[in-house]
Parts: sequence; structure tokens; C-alpha cells
Amino acid sequence: VSKTGSSTPPYTSWETASDSIQECINICSFGDTVYVANGVYHETLIVNKYLWLIGSSMDSTIIDGTGLDEITVNFLADGYIQLFSILGMGENTIGTTCIESDLVNCFIKLCKILNADNGIGLVMSSTEVNQCMISKVRTGYVTYNIEPISPIIKNSIISVHNSDRYAIIIGDGKNTTLNNNVFGHFNSSKAIGVLFGSTNNTIKNNNVSG
Repeated sequence: VSKTGSSTPPYTSWETASDSIQECINICSFGDTVYVANGVYHETLIVNKYLWLIGSSMDSTIIDGTGLDEITVNFLADGYIQLFSILGMGENTIGTTCIESDLVNCFIKLCKILNADNGIGLVMSSTEVNQCMISKVRTGYVTYNIEPISPIIKNSIISVHNSDRYAIIIGDGKNTTLNNNVFGHFNSSKAIGVLFGSTNNTIKNNNVSG
């Protein structure tokens, strides 16, 4: 995918690349890898097959969902996403999420996630978040699970702004792992760093402030 491509299917070179990530996803087969060049892609994504989405830079490859749908990147199948900035509908919007994984598992690495109600929202998912920066959200990471799942957050920074929520992270599952993270809560009248409804948690080397 590239803003300078000619958008000629099947998008197999930079010269013929799609200018839309979703259009490229639509013609992909299970297990394909989608490479995305730097640029701002003003769209929301529905990932309905197992894919690897790899950007060029977490600063300069931007999936911008500003003013669009409630979910910017919606994983409906297991998948992998790396090296993107992912913007939600807006910093003060209610019920919006930058990345959602519902009943599937995904791997989120080296991404900036910002400008939504929730940074990452998981339902019945053992998604792993690694080396990500989540900011300008009211809840950084939220899980709702009733089955034995094992979500992991490690090596990440989550900064929650202007939130009246009780938690930066809500780990409502079975085997949540938090390792080597920094959690910050700013401009809030009430704040709990990490709120768990889960059991058998592993919590090591985290810094919680604010």
C-alpha cells in the first residue's frame, strides 16, 4: 500500500500499490502480509482474515480514523499489526476504540494508539501488546472475558488523559500478564492504576503514577 502507487490490483509492487489499506485487505488471501508505506490513510479497517499488517514507521505510517467509525481497526480474525500510528474517531468521543479484537487473538507491536475513548478493547481475546504507546484516551486497555484467556501487555507506555474512569487498564479475564510497563493517569479526580476482575495474574516491573 502506498499513496504514490497506481492502485492496480493485485498490488504486488510499490509502483502498482493500492492507495487504500482496506482495498488491499479486501483482495488478500488468508496468511498474506500487507506492507504499508509512510503516509496518512484516512480510513477505518475491518480485518476479516488472518493477515500481517506492517507499516514503515510508528510515527509516519498513520491510520487516521478521525471523524469516521467507532472502531478504527477491527480484527474479526486472528492477526498481526506493527509499526503504525492508529488514531481513533477523536480524543473526547464516547464509545470509540482504536483497535478492537472480538473473539479472536492478535499481536500488536510498536504502535502508537491515540485519540479515542478506549485505546485497545478486547472481548474474549488473548491478544499480546508489546512496545506500544497508548495516549489521549480515557481507558488505555480494556478486556471483557468470561473464558480462560491470557492477554499480555509488556514493554509499553499507557498515558490516560482527562478521564473520569476508575482505571487505566481493566483486566477482566483469567490470566492477565503485565510486564515492564509504565502507566500514567493525568487530570483525573479519581484514578486507579490497574483494576482487575481476573485471577492468576502475573504483574512484574511496572511503574504506575498519577
